[in-house]
Amino acid sequence: KAAAKNLFARAFKAQVTVPTDLGDMVDGLLSRYALGMLGLARKAGAIALGATKVESAVRGGLALFVLHATEASDDGVRKISQARRATVHLGGPAILAYKLFSEAELSLALGGT
Repeated sequence: KAAAKNLFARAFKAQVTVPTDLGDMVDGLLSRYALGMLGLARKAGAIALGATKVESAVRGGLALFVLHATEASDDGVRKISQARRATVHLGGPAILAYKLFSEAELSLALGGT
């Protein structure tokens, strides 16, 4: 939208050529950065992997968020969602869940097979 409205040229007070795929480029860069940070967090031991460990972290109020693979099974997502609701019901923190990356992307970033 900013490119279509010529906002970059106005902001820089100069003629600016904006690639038509700028949004896709930014999306790709942000995804790579986020996956890289997840890899570092795993190496630091700050990520719970596997349904049992994730559920335990959620129920213990230790999880900041839950990240499901985009193709995660409905049953697995449901089980973690139940744990998230139970945690809130018992006075714990609300833990948000996201589906941002594929299983292959997460496996590569987190060192899985």
